[in-house]
Amino acid sequence: MTIALIAFNLVALIALVALAALLVTRKGIRRQLRRSVVVHTVDGRSISGVLTTEFSDALELTNAEYLQGTEAAQLAGTILFPRAKVLFIQVLPVPAESA
Repeated sequence: MTIALIAFNLVALIALVALAALLVTRKGIRRQLRRSVVVHTVDGRSISGVLTTEFSDALELTNAEYLQGTEAAQLAGTILFPRAKVLFIQVLPVPAESA
């Protein structure tokens, strides 16, 4: 009985730690909503745009441009990235206001 109680508490503690890690991770990307970003994919492509929404399985960009070398191609509509395809996200600095 005591061993079962200890095991249950250990499982509950591990579940809480995992949930906390998930919430902290998701909170981090949510802080970047409405910011200009460059999404770098696992297949070597880069797309810049404004991060508008984050879903559990995807990220949404608007005003997106496909970056290739020194050229950029405007992408129409909304772009959805499966999270599995995202290598990393580069958050661009906020431009300084002109005086």
